[in-house]
Amino acid sequence: RPRPMRPSHPAPPAPGAPLLGRAAELGAIEEALIGRGAPILTLTGPGGVGKTRLATEAALLLADRFADGAVCVRLEGLADPALVLPTLAGALRLLEIGDGTGLKERIAAHLRGRELLVVLDNLEHLLPAAGDLADLAGQVSRTRFLTTSRESLRVRGEHVIAVPTLPLPDPALWQSPAPDPDWGASPALALFVARALAARPALAVDPRTDAGRANLAVIAEICRRLDGLPLAIELAAAQAEVLAPASILALLKDAALPRFAAGGRDQPARFQTLPAAIGWSYDRLSPEEQAVFRTLSVFAGGFTLPAAVAVIAAEERFDPRQPRAEPGGDAIGAIAALARKHLVTEDAGVSGELEPRFRMLEPIRLFALERLRQADEEPVVRQRHAAFFADLFEALDALTLGPDPEIALRRQAAELDNARAALDWTLTAGEHALAVRLTCFVAQLWEIRGLVGEARQRIARAIAVDGTSAPDLRWFLRFWAGTFALDRGEPEEAAFWARELSAIAEAAADPVGVGVGFAALSRAVGASSGRHAEAAELARSAAEILDPLGQEEWSGWAWSRLGIEQRLAGQPEEARSSLLRGLEARRRKSCAGCIPYSLLSLGAAAMDLDEPEAALAAFREGLALTLEHENQALALAFLLGLADLAWQFGAGAEPERDSLLAAGAAEALRRRHGLGRWSGAEAALARWEAPMRARLGGKAVDACVAEGMGASLVEVARLVDALDVGTRRWPDSVSLLAGYGSVE
Repeated sequence: RPRPMRPSHPAPPAPGAPLLGRAAELGAIEEALIGRGAPILTLTGPGGVGKTRLATEAALLLADRFADGAVCVRLEGLADPALVLPTLAGALRLLEIGDGTGLKERIAAHLRGRELLVVLDNLEHLLPAAGDLADLAGQVSRTRFLTTSRESLRVRGEHVIAVPTLPLPDPALWQSPAPDPDWGASPALALFVARALAARPALAVDPRTDAGRANLAVIAEICRRLDGLPLAIELAAAQAEVLAPASILALLKDAALPRFAAGGRDQPARFQTLPAAIGWSYDRLSPEEQAVFRTLSVFAGGFTLPAAVAVIAAEERFDPRQPRAEPGGDAIGAIAALARKHLVTEDAGVSGELEPRFRMLEPIRLFALERLRQADEEPVVRQRHAAFFADLFEALDALTLGPDPEIALRRQAAELDNARAALDWTLTAGEHALAVRLTCFVAQLWEIRGLVGEARQRIARAIAVDGTSAPDLRWFLRFWAGTFALDRGEPEEAAFWARELSAIAEAAADPVGVGVGFAALSRAVGASSGRHAEAAELARSAAEILDPLGQEEWSGWAWSRLGIEQRLAGQPEEARSSLLRGLEARRRKSCAGCIPYSLLSLGAAAMDLDEPEAALAAFREGLALTLEHENQALALAFLLGLADLAWQFGAGAEPERDSLLAAGAAEALRRRHGLGRWSGAEAALARWEAPMRARLGGKAVDACVAEGMGASLVEVARLVDALDVGTRRWPDSVSLLAGYGSVE
């Protein structure tokens, strides 16, 4: 049975340790969001005060109070405010495809009527996006937004809670002969002790002993000097691995930490403490550890150990095609030392199916980045970073996703922020060849995840500077430019890019590019009404050129294009023959990400030939692969095909109901994602429903479609499993799938 897709959004990450001393703040958050119904609640405060941890805890505690749960969206890896909405859409599993409503309107339509808590973490560097957030909040009545930022958003509907530092302990309590044994009553003290014991389990902290009382008095003084700032306390506590509390306090006094020049001396001490605390921890590192610490600052959205090794040690050329190879020991040792000192943390918010990931908290990363720039090391480290991720995305297969597309997609999605950071730097630094290469290899992820707006913008930037790039990269860029033009329903623009692609390939005498150019032009021409014979001839030329070259990922596409156009031109037998050749090529190449496209067209051709069993088998296999790859645009097409199949050939007890349920599920996907290829969707659906309305009545049809629109994909999978087919029932039916048009 097809595996159902993931829930509509990821659950909040589970905390790594209990949250201490924030009961009052959690109560205030609950009162604002639940009691007062604040549309936007912003947690403000300095870096390191614990805004992110508090917001995550609130999401976990309040998720059950919202019918649709909670979703946490981390924004620290973004540099462009324009990416906030696409990132939110991605977290909600919305695609940015279509030329109808804009993305903001689509998000609002999705959230309208839902009860959801949306956490947007680290918004302070993306404040121009606050207006869009306010617009969204104004259009939905039951969704609440919880944001974290060093300053308020200053938008309508915003409620602000300033997150304070932890209450300070009184050192005098621990200097008396009989102190209160409950040191856990002081959150700052409890936090230091918990982190110190993790680093040094034998540390004496029992208040019933002289040694324990003495250490607790010193720790209380440390917490006071750090003004109760949680991150600063954690960094200081990490030093307990090698230093006694008294030694840590002495170093703090020597550094005059609370007055370290992080800001004006007239500012509150808590605004001065954190950079000083990080600097103090940095000064305790060995020169090798300091170098690694600086280097890790270029990673946006976290890193794996192999990625870190490749960027840290340029002489160790790491092969991203073998991601589980043993990385360099020296670099790993330095990262482990940084983790012990709480300068690097394991990223618990990433799927356990991937290799372990690590990250720097954003205040620490920004401090490290400043030190990298001061050391004049940023250009060379950035270049290694960009080159590594270009290699990685290329190794994950820039077109077909290789033999294990689920893992490839997850790895690409996990590294999207790193790819964005690399692209931003390469264009700013004039590393145009690297920018072009990386853009080519990230485009597949943009397409599958539906990030059309970002893709078009970045591809346009790459095309503007690709004059010295290799011809195969230049025409590959234009292949993607045409693909995204069709995603916007613009076949004329797609034809323009196909002709540019062909011109570049012909000038370079590149037969692969020439063949791809014919196929790309076939796709653009076929998207125009009544030109299927012309499109078929272009696709045939592509197949004849590509077949002898052994480029099965491309020849499979060319044969599939030919089959699609032959079918649309009324040649079902010829279409099936061409589509089977394309499918065979894709199976030989293990193009698991492309095989469903062939199966979709084969299913449609089988229906044309009155072979419903073959159509059902193709649709079942294709939908299973599509759901695994989370390709919702293609899932829509399969649902339309199944609706056609159930209506024309259904042999179950209620074939009309089966058909309408599938059509309703497809319509829900179309509306959710604004899929623009189906420009006449509502009119086609009305024509398709007309005979059923005559047979069943309008109310019954509307009820079945509504039930299908509300069905989960698990229920849709069950429908596909149970579907039974027989002889053709309605020879002159309108086809929903034909109304949608070619997806390849």
